[in-house]
Amino acid sequence: MKQNKIKIVTKIAKNLSQKDWKNIEILISTFPSNVNKLHKVNYLKNKLTNSPFGDCYVALVEGEVKKCLGFLSLTSKSFISDGNTYQSFELGDAYIDKELQGRFIFIRMIKYLISFLEQNISNAFIYGTPNNLSEGSCIRGGFRIMNYMILLKILPLRIDFLIKKNVFSFIIRMFSHIYLTIINILLKLISSKKNLNIKKIDNISNLPLNYFNNHSIEFNRTNEYLNWRFFQNPHEYDFFKINILGNYIGYVVFSQSFRNDKKALYIADFHLKKDYKNHILPIIANILVYKYDLRDYSFIATWLSKKSIYWKKFSKLLFINKKNIPFIVYYKLLPKSFLEIDNKSIHFTLADGDNV
Repeated sequence: MKQNKIKIVTKIAKNLSQKDWKNIEILISTFPSNVNKLHKVNYLKNKLTNSPFGDCYVALVEGEVKKCLGFLSLTSKSFISDGNTYQSFELGDAYIDKELQGRFIFIRMIKYLISFLEQNISNAFIYGTPNNLSEGSCIRGGFRIMNYMILLKILPLRIDFLIKKNVFSFIIRMFSHIYLTIINILLKLISSKKNLNIKKIDNISNLPLNYFNNHSIEFNRTNEYLNWRFFQNPHEYDFFKINILGNYIGYVVFSQSFRNDKKALYIADFHLKKDYKNHILPIIANILVYKYDLRDYSFIATWLSKKSIYWKKFSKLLFINKKNIPFIVYYKLLPKSFLEIDNKSIHFTLADGDNV
């Protein structure tokens, strides 16, 4: 396939036609189902056309025979830095037809998409959490790596799920059973804090209009955002409202998914009033003990920055730091307050990206 037979077009996501979405769906269907199980067209439509923070943007690679050979998005979001709210965008949803991979098409898509955005916006926090394959292209496209110190943290549960079957499988299963019993006992001890009222809700109207922020840099978690991200999302989430003595103090969101054909439990998002930050551990423990059967899951995982006020508490539970999460920002449009981070607290969860 010759490059002169393709073209890259940029559009506001709301202006995509049904035919465009159908062609995007055909492109995504050519990738293995484990690439990103969330990336179905109904998920992308909700994500890119219903954001409460404004228009989202996409880049499409169009061909003469295959009508969609590439797809890339900028999802409209909002972040708070030092008490000020900033227009933000997440770079993601990257798909390129196998015939075009390795031809620098991805870099061109990034540049086209950012250029399209710059026609309308002069100042924005544009970020991404790229994988190893796309990180280099993002850097060449004008992004820089920022040390936001975000890590994937896990707590293994079913060790027998995580180890391939071998001659020692029986011993491993026995050890796994003992280990999980100990984990459950410890969680029950941690969860014994009195006066906690934890309720799973399925409608944003059950959550009070009580916004607060705790970190120098964090997502703008308005009720409109929470409704769009969790309640209107085609993917299913378990949203827990937290009260103490009748007073609302925050929420925790869980997501269930499969990894290597085994069920995993993800702490997608969490947000508590600052005075109750030390309650995060008993709250998580309470949910794990009384809302889930941990025998069904291979591990529990979350993303958390070392600069978060929750880091020390969380590290006592999800004690394994599995890997660093690369965090990139588009430097040219970056507000200065997102660049100077030495003495700032940062909160960034899995749900602040599009990984759950």
